[in-house]
Amino acid sequence: MYDWMLEHRVFGKYIKNYRKHKAMPIKSKIIALTVMWAMILLSAGFLIENIIVKIIVIIAGLIGTIAILLVKTMRRSMEDESGEDEKM
Repeated sequence: MYDWMLEHRVFGKYIKNYRKHKAMPIKSKIIALTVMWAMILLSAGFLIENIIVKIIVIIAGLIGTIAILLVKTMRRSMEDESGEDEKM
């Protein structure tokens, strides 16, 4: 499973970059946060009836948002450096 994820045509590049630089591209952060909050708002707004569970879901979303924002943002030079490694 580990090797499969590293060689995956969509996710492999992102996993390798994160492992090497401990960073995410800004585009990935934006997409992750947008999708995450769309699902949180859909769930808390329409699918979950219990107010306590709604609050827990929103708090979990805030914690996830903070975690993503605390990850270093990948600079263009890091991406170029990673691209060279894959060609070798």
